[in-house]
This record gives sequence, structure tokens and C-alpha cells, in this order.
Amino acid sequence: MTITQPGALAALAPGTSSAIELVVSNHGSERVTVRSVQLAEVTADAAHAGCDVSSSGARAAFEMPAVGIEESLAAGATVSRVATLTMRDTGVSQDGCRGASLTLRYASD
Repeated sequence: MTITQPGALAALAPGTSSAIELVVSNHGSERVTVRSVQLAEVTADAAHAGCDVSSSGARAAFEMPAVGIEESLAAGATVSRVATLTMRDTGVSQDGCRGASLTLRYASD
């Protein structure tokens, strides 16, 4: 099973959000049940090593509520949902993220 984001991530600034399309695909040979998709990790490109990419905890810089899927996917099936990624205003300078290319990794249960 894979979770992909087919579109580009819109520019974010502290306190703003962006809609993200997520596509869950079952590439296996058997049916799989997917309950939800969560944000597992955010990374920034090497030129923006000072970017706070935390995505868990009370002071996380990025937040994406779990996206309900609740589907049993047959082999070869896909399902898409829309998630909302927020760059939280952490109260400290987030200039290290200005212009950064972010990569998001997802997990499911």
C-alpha cells in the first residue's frame, strides 16, 4: 500500500493552512483495510536545515489532523481524501522555513 500526494504543496506561512489531496493505493494482491492516514514526518530541503519541521507534540510547527479513510481496498484499488496541513505560529521566528521545499511522509492504520 502507498500513500501519495499527487499535487504540489501550496506555500505556507505561520498560521496558515493548505489543502492536500492524498491518494491511498493498494498495490498488493489481497484486500487491505485502511482506517486513517496521519502525518508521520516533515522534512525540509538541505538548504533550509534551520527550518523547524516538528510535527508532533504541543509546540509542533506543522500539524495535520488524521484523515478518516475507513475503506477496505481490493487489490489494485485506490481512494482519495483531502487533508489540511497547517504551519502553526510557534511564537518564535520561523524564518528558517522561508522558501523551503517540504517533503511530507504519511502513515496509516
